[in-house]
Amino acid sequence: MPLGGVMGVTIITALEIAGNAEDLQFSIPEKGGKFGILITRGPGHRFKVMLDGPLVLESREKAIAIIKNEVLDPVAHHIAKEELESRLTPEVIEKILADLRATGTAQTFT
Repeated sequence: MPLGGVMGVTIITALEIAGNAEDLQFSIPEKGGKFGILITRGPGHRFKVMLDGPLVLESREKAIAIIKNEVLDPVAHHIAKEELESRLTPEVIEKILADLRATGTAQTFT
């Protein structure tokens, strides 16, 4: 059962995001004035695609809002509700969102 709306985050994907917050990449690809969403694991898992959306959004801010409201916040809420361990802390979420606003890409790995 999906947690979010448009992106439809499954419980398995939520657990993967929450449990591997140090090995994720978030991107907002752009082409022809339209924006999309791409969330992958990092180099530890060869950038395996976890979520992606078509290039249909009108702005980077709309893409960031979807990532925040339909991926990161629901994942964090579900994990907290189930009292599961998570590395997806509020600080990590804020860093991801700040990096996306600045460059359109955020990486949690070093």
